[in-house]
Amino acid sequence: MSPVGRTFIVLNLFLAGAFVYFSGVYLQKATDWKAKHDTVQAEKTTQVESLTQQVQAVESDKRDLDRKLTASEAAKNSLENDNQELRAENERLARQLNTIQADLTAQQSNYATIKSSIDTATEQYTEATQTAIKAGSQRDEAVRKMEVAERDLRDANDRIASLESTVGDRDGSIASLEQTIREKDVLLDIVRTRAPGILELAQPKLVGAVERVDAAGKLVTVLITDDPADAGCKAGYSFAIYSGSTYKGEAVVTSVDGKFAFCRVTRSTGRDILPGDQATTVTN
Repeated sequence: MSPVGRTFIVLNLFLAGAFVYFSGVYLQKATDWKAKHDTVQAEKTTQVESLTQQVQAVESDKRDLDRKLTASEAAKNSLENDNQELRAENERLARQLNTIQADLTAQQSNYATIKSSIDTATEQYTEATQTAIKAGSQRDEAVRKMEVAERDLRDANDRIASLESTVGDRDGSIASLEQTIREKDVLLDIVRTRAPGILELAQPKLVGAVERVDAAGKLVTVLITDDPADAGCKAGYSFAIYSGSTYKGEAVVTSVDGKFAFCRVTRSTGRDILPGDQATTVTN
């Protein structure tokens, strides 16, 4: 074989070895790239599934919140309607109470006029008696004046009795209206209970004692003895009632007159509430 042929054979062997070497290197790199690609693809698939589940959970929460919001708005509208009706009823009762108070003032004015007439008749009676004692000749006239004065006195007493009966009826009507207003205030308290925060405000710390209790044990009068913040008592506040360390129940304030809070018992443990029991506001 010629030297040129041997040279080509050696060159072919060298090139073949180089091809085998470079092919092995590139094949190894391709295998590594495929493994990395499969790993990244699996991670992306896992992330997509996780994000899909999160999106579905968020959409489900959104639907629940939308339903709750719709229900809350319906409840709010209902409560606002109830509140408007209660306010209108309270305004009507207040106007009726003002009318009764005006009538009572007129009756009191009439009572004062009748009292003046009684005083005048009494003076006439006294004058007639003195005249009869001083002068016998004027006896007949004095007797006549006495009879007129006695008749006027009887008429005045009859009118007083009639007016007193009318005043009693008016007092009963006023008491009935006040009771109705208290019951309306209790309904407002129920509104506060059904929707906390709409009507109710935080109440201050007040301390008092039970002054009076009605025969049924449902209405109590609390005398405020300690008001650290000088905030005063208002309708709608609640008092917890104790005797020493014994809890007896709770009462809600329906009206206030100075240091006296008029309350209705809203919760009872079965123990009788008695004058002298302690009462403290139920703080929020």
